[in-house]
Amino acid sequence: TAEIRPGSLSEVATYATDRSVAANGAASMAYTLEIPAAMNTAMTSRIYATQIRVSFLGANGTAYTSGWASVTNASDSQALNLLKTRNAPVISGVTWGESGTSHISAYGSLIAGKTVPTVSFSVTLDTEADSGIGYEHRELVLGDRNYTLSANSGTLQPIGESGTVSYTITVTDSYGQVSTLTGTVTALAYTPPTLRGAAISRYVTSLNPQGQTVYELDDDGTSVWLDAEISCQTALGTGSNPWTLTITPNGGNAVTVAENQTLPTKTYTHDRSALTGSYAATSEYSFVVELSDSFTTLRVSVTVPKAGGIFNIEVTGVAIGMRSTGSEETPIFESAYPAYLRGGVYGADGTRLDQADDTGWVALTLENCAQASGWAACAVRRIRGVVYLRGAVLLSASMSSSATASRQLTTLPSGYRPAANMLVNSGARSNYSCIEIDADGAVKLWNRIGAAIGTSEVVSISAVFPIN
Repeated sequence: TAEIRPGSLSEVATYATDRSVAANGAASMAYTLEIPAAMNTAMTSRIYATQIRVSFLGANGTAYTSGWASVTNASDSQALNLLKTRNAPVISGVTWGESGTSHISAYGSLIAGKTVPTVSFSVTLDTEADSGIGYEHRELVLGDRNYTLSANSGTLQPIGESGTVSYTITVTDSYGQVSTLTGTVTALAYTPPTLRGAAISRYVTSLNPQGQTVYELDDDGTSVWLDAEISCQTALGTGSNPWTLTITPNGGNAVTVAENQTLPTKTYTHDRSALTGSYAATSEYSFVVELSDSFTTLRVSVTVPKAGGIFNIEVTGVAIGMRSTGSEETPIFESAYPAYLRGGVYGADGTRLDQADDTGWVALTLENCAQASGWAACAVRRIRGVVYLRGAVLLSASMSSSATASRQLTTLPSGYRPAANMLVNSGARSNYSCIEIDADGAVKLWNRIGAAIGTSEVVSISAVFPIN
């Protein structure tokens, strides 16, 4: 029987085997060592020298037991030690907090995207196995983000998702033993406020026929009102998220319109109570409308222009962005803004009429047998896209009456031609004929069957037509 123990401890692992040997002989025995739990528990240090003793029964029936001897490694004669079993790290006591805010106490939870979370936890290392044991790696996975921690705590980035968010803490000790702990943390969803349609406008006050006061939008007014639409997530977790609306004039002090409001939506329509002062008609005013809740501030810049419409035509003059300061005797033109001005008379299609596209009369060159008649010379003119053709010619060779035929008299220059071929009634003094004006600029004379055009005939080629 072989017995093995750690050092001089009383806990012993016993291995029994039957082996017959000759007198003074030797026996070689192999053992698979498995330290009992009780022995591992009794080991208060990491390393123990291995001791072994052997008991045997002699041939004469006498039992013999050796003393305890230390075991050495056969290859280098170094002591063969027993090592106490190491336990993996134990993670516990996870606590979530926040940095620089008090969202958890105010709303009962972290706020997704807003709260900067902190985490702390406890780790128990197996110092009984080795008093010098330490940390190799600490890691936290929170949602879709990974963090490497240098201690059992850390400050993290705001959680990017809301609802129940899973986390995993992993600790590896200096002997490579790993432990993990999983759990969940809650992050509330937050929606930023909205500020739409913010505007400050002038209005005037008057009495209607029934003697009631009425308020009307008017660029000439010296009073202003507010228009705006507000929405806010005022209920958040176990707490509230009120909003405040202020208006700050340029260079002035903020005016609080509403403070610590818990209505989730509110519409200001022609609200006259927001700004109660008088705003001179001759000045322009700038304001900043600000909406804020516990997490977000929105700012919108608005302008109230000088009184008067954008463009005013009055008996005292013409004014842009203001009322005219002229008189009926001396009307003037003035502008409240830097402006480039141009004027003119335009048609409904946008064509300018007071600066016509007028080419003046352009002389035409006669062709073939056409020649000057002594009447109006042949010429063409274009005014705002309309072509005017005038003139009369004599033929140096007559046109027969036996068949219908044409003869080109002249060619219109480019820019003076119709979009498609056209016919214009004309006539010699004694015979009816027509003028053909083609898209390529050709001007042709046609006779009719049975009607000759002689050399003494004056032929008119006058016509009016658009180029498009």
